[in-house]
Amino acid sequence: MYPTLQSGDLVVWIRIALHWLKPGQIVVARWPHSKALIAKRVAQCSASTVELVGDNPPESTDSRHFGAISRGTLAGVVVAIYRV
Repeated sequence: MYPTLQSGDLVVWIRIALHWLKPGQIVVARWPHSKALIAKRVAQCSASTVELVGDNPPESTDSRHFGAISRGTLAGVVVAIYRV
């Protein structure tokens, strides 16, 4: 998510009702192929899926690679970023 998030940054996220999602929000989600958490920006959302993109497209692995993800894999929305 560079330049928005940099290595070592801490993020605060909260769980919200998923129908409140909007394109442009940064979310925390479970990586589609493991239990690791990722932070990505919402590109598009539908009733059941969300497309995520990184802020540095040439270097980002996002929905362009793994497709739209289920809303159920979202952990929450980022509300604060702290530089360490």
